Amino acid sequence: MTIQNAKIVGTQVMPEYYHQYNPDGDGRGEINYVMSRSDLMEFNHCPHRWAMGYHKSKTEALSYGNMLDAFVLDRDRFDEAFIVRPDTYENDKGEIKKWNNNSNTCKKWNAETLKSGMGIISEADLKICKDAENSLLADEVIKGILDTSDFQVMITAEWHDKPTGLKIPLKCLIDIVPRKDSYFHRYLADLKTCRTACVGQWAREVYNWGYHVQGAFYLDMHEAATGEVRNGFAHILQESYEPYEVGRRLIDEDFIELGRDKYFAALEKYCECMKSGKFGGYDDYSMVQFDGFTSVGPESWMIDK
Repeated sequence: MTIQNAKIVGTQVMPEYYHQYNPDGDGRGEINYVMSRSDLMEFNHCPHRWAMGYHKSKTEALSYGNMLDAFVLDRDRFDEAFIVRPDTYENDKGEIKKWNNNSNTCKKWNAETLKSGMGIISEADLKICKDAENSLLADEVIKGILDTSDFQVMITAEWHDKPTGLKIPLKCLIDIVPRKDSYFHRYLADLKTCRTACVGQWAREVYNWGYHVQGAFYLDMHEAATGEVRNGFAHILQESYEPYEVGRRLIDEDFIELGRDKYFAALEKYCECMKSGKFGGYDDYSMVQFDGFTSVGPESWMIDK
């Protein structure tokens, strides 16, 4: 079971292109559907729910993270994807008024802008992006890695599964790839916005959000595409509120191996489902059942001693 036929598709790849990338047009549960790390983890959580089309809802934090990603890593994309809302507008009488989303003129502008596919941000949002970027670049280590890296590097590959004989298309989009001649050439990296960059908290965030799986998957995909052995996956952290404090974290080898085991197991499970055509729900994978019901009981901490 290996990753094969890996190649770098390009750099500065638009996330919209990456998310839509599925050249054969196959849907979930069809053999040529291209699996990403996030797809794989959602499948692993509940195969049937994933196969039926489940998608995570977009959150305000995710939108902020996407906006900051574009501003810091791809300014051209930011300029194409976002427009700053005017502070004022001219009403039907020719009067200049302070912007008011309840006015017909402002409503029309908002509707036409959103229809064009652009996101609307305020002057305050733009200032946040500038202040956040300044905070990142004020850190010598972070500036060093950003100055010597390629951004939004897309890789495609295949997972060759020996037990089933299936070949599963894969893809990933790596935020930050330090160049081979740079000081950070042993690493790949990701920019993450967060509520806290506290060292003790981040290990839990890595585990809960599967960032160790992401790190292992990206390292393996990049090595398969380039032949370069990179042994570290770094997170550039930035809190999403003033003063936009930063943090630098490196996922250690034990965490990466844990993530690798998890994505290997998920791909094996996915291939089994693809081979059988059966995508089980939550209860199909439970260990203890009675008359078709999964048995649950109190955990040790719940018992009053």
